[in-house]
Amino acid sequence: MKRSKNADVRRQAARALDETSPYNVQTSPDTLRDRITVYPLGQKLPDSFFAVGSGNTHNYELPGCLNYAASDCVATMLDLDGDGRKEIILISAEDYQGAVFRDDGKGVWQAAGFLEGLPSKCPALMDAFRAGRLSAIAPALGWKDIGIAGLRLRLRPTNGPSPPCPAP
Repeated sequence: MKRSKNADVRRQAARALDETSPYNVQTSPDTLRDRITVYPLGQKLPDSFFAVGSGNTHNYELPGCLNYAASDCVATMLDLDGDGRKEIILISAEDYQGAVFRDDGKGVWQAAGFLEGLPSKCPALMDAFRAGRLSAIAPALGWKDIGIAGLRLRLRPTNGPSPPCPAP
């Protein structure tokens, strides 16, 4: 149908493909709410956060629930930068892709960074996450940032092998 000479048929075929593709996610806040389980249970994410997934994100560094219609995530909130406001930690339940989101002070949530070193399919990690056994700790590298021409350059560690999953 996409090769049809009729422009209306081509448009309708393209729209049908977009609407049925699992990779073309148009996420409403309610749909996203249904796909994110917040821990500890009973904790709620701010309503303003759910606008982060509206539209077609297609950023494959983001957790799956923001990219795929059939993907779920887990979330919790923790102050990671010491400013007294909690950031949202969001991890895909399927592939353990993780990101941290920060409120800009006006109710707009944006990805502040991506989690590295998450061992895949690690029950002990997910059990600790669900139980709220996580904390903000100082970075392992004691490297300072580099200031040059008014810019701040940060060292991002090289990707080594993922750490082993801790024993339960």
